[in-house]
Amino acid sequence: AINFFVVWFSSKYLGGEGRGYVSLFILNVSFIQIFNAVIGSSSIIYLQSRHPLSNIILLTVCWTIISSAIGAWSLGLTGGQQKINFSDTFFVAVFQSVLINNSLLLLCRNQTVWYNVLRLIQPITLVVLLTFYFSLQQLTVQNYVEALVISSFTGVLTSAILILVKCNLRDVGSVKDTLYDFLKVGFLNQFTNFVQLINYRFSFYLLAA
Repeated sequence: AINFFVVWFSSKYLGGEGRGYVSLFILNVSFIQIFNAVIGSSSIIYLQSRHPLSNIILLTVCWTIISSAIGAWSLGLTGGQQKINFSDTFFVAVFQSVLINNSLLLLCRNQTVWYNVLRLIQPITLVVLLTFYFSLQQLTVQNYVEALVISSFTGVLTSAILILVKCNLRDVGSVKDTLYDFLKVGFLNQFTNFVQLINYRFSFYLLAA
């Protein structure tokens, strides 16, 4: 319901061109998240009981930063007439991917309540910020993206605190073995998503060209 409200709100007050930009922006972030999920996302559920938690967090965070940077830069080169800001795309992709990974780690540790809380923090914060901008009559596309960055970071910060409090990070092991298992499982998990989203991204490119 919250996500539906955000879509309706942005469609009504950003106009057709603004909504088109936001849609392309979200699509770009989703495209990057597929690559981010190669080391992270659903693979965490399978690997979290087989490898030290500290290894999983280290690899997922490092990979997310590298993958998001490459992805945001690459998509900036193929954006057609609608250029997407690199820093906005990078930060939203990183924050949302880290939030997903941290949420799954908590869920795997039977922290169901906190998992559900994290699923609500980002969209609720986004609605609050959009309402604030609207009350100031300053709701623009850039403000929408800024609200998305801030709300995503809020979720990441909350999830990081919860992991430090609820999880044991003292165990260590072979990072190489953890990386190998992530790559083996992650590529298989994300291949179908990649093929589907590349079709959507190519359609946007043709329309914008």
